[in-house]
Amino acid sequence: MNHYSLQVVSFNQLYQDTIDTAIKEYEKFFKVKLFQNVCLIYLNSRQQFDDMIGRKTLPFETAFSTANFIFLMSEDVYEKESNKKFDSQKNLLTIRHEICHKFFQRLTWTTHPVWLNEGISIYLSG
Repeated sequence: MNHYSLQVVSFNQLYQDTIDTAIKEYEKFFKVKLFQNVCLIYLNSRQQFDDMIGRKTLPFETAFSTANFIFLMSEDVYEKESNKKFDSQKNLLTIRHEICHKFFQRLTWTTHPVWLNEGISIYLSG
């Protein structure tokens, strides 16, 4: 098992507001509440990303979630480690998208069918 040091980043009020707003909207839509608070974790390399997800990932993959954690490619390495240009607005939508997965999983107790999970998350995240 690889061990990584955590990068402490300064508090970002815009990200926190996005999380809070998304949670309120999704609670209303899905009529359920999450069991735990959402925790954002920034990854500093594609290798960290691959290790955390447990497989070799594709360049377009920049975020995923499990339990109450949302893993995001760090802004500092985003363009180097992915095939996309960093866009702060799209990053906020990605956070909303990953939170939506949490609500789908909370409601259905599964991630399947994946097409429905992704479809709802894409649609509701904006």
